[in-house]
Amino acid sequence: MIGKNGRFIQEIVDKSGVVRVKIEGDNEPEPTVAREEGSVPFIFVGTKDAIENAKMLLEYHLMSLKKVLFTVYFRIDWFLYF
Repeated sequence: MIGKNGRFIQEIVDKSGVVRVKIEGDNEPEPTVAREEGSVPFIFVGTKDAIENAKMLLEYHLMSLKKVLFTVYFRIDWFLYF
């Protein structure tokens, strides 16, 4: 999700106009948001518009990844069927 060497996150910062992205780790002494199992919270810092742009880019990327995973799964399932 983050990309090699943070490439995807840097792309979000560059395209959205957010000032920075804080990624909270497991050992955060005082987490800013509740954490779900297996997830890592992103905290966007910037103007309201820039943050909305970053959210949109992140959602688009997630949707693209889900489509790729679905396609791969479907092809494997199809291959095993025949």
